[in-house]
Amino acid sequence: MLLDHVTKSKDTRGRYSIGGQHKLAAIDGASYVLENIMPFGRGMKGMSKISVVKDKNGWVRKGSVLGKAVGELLVHANDDGSYVHVRIATPEGLDTPGEFWPTTLMQRISDWIEGQKPRIPNTGDILRNVQGNNKAKSEALNILAKEGYLHRQQDGAAVTFALLKPFPGGRENQ
Repeated sequence: MLLDHVTKSKDTRGRYSIGGQHKLAAIDGASYVLENIMPFGRGMKGMSKISVVKDKNGWVRKGSVLGKAVGELLVHANDDGSYVHVRIATPEGLDTPGEFWPTTLMQRISDWIEGQKPRIPNTGDILRNVQGNNKAKSEALNILAKEGYLHRQQDGAAVTFALLKPFPGGRENQ
């Protein structure tokens, strides 16, 4: 396994690290790129999207599309850094146990709710108007509320959601 990094500037980064074209050409297997979604740190949950950039033998790409996520790297460390949990999860929409975050849906929901201001939508509004699987959208709503991105409020028979802060990777970071 070889680890490398790209330049900090997104404008000049391209697909490879400096001199990476030569390194990529020498690979007799698969090459991945990790794109930061949420930063890692002490007392934080961080996440990176894992995408395939080369699959010489076609074993990895069989279930993926170049440039599309094949997984998510999830990292959670406690406050003093003595415990770090690292997990690679399957992409959004697949049944995975544990702390999987459907980040694409979380971003879609965050962006859609932000566009509804000053109106505060309910669960039904979100399930009808945001593209994706309803079960996964419900999970995304629960995570967004639990992690402090949304305020959930019971409004009679309906549950409404107000945006407290945009989900990282949403409109504020574009």
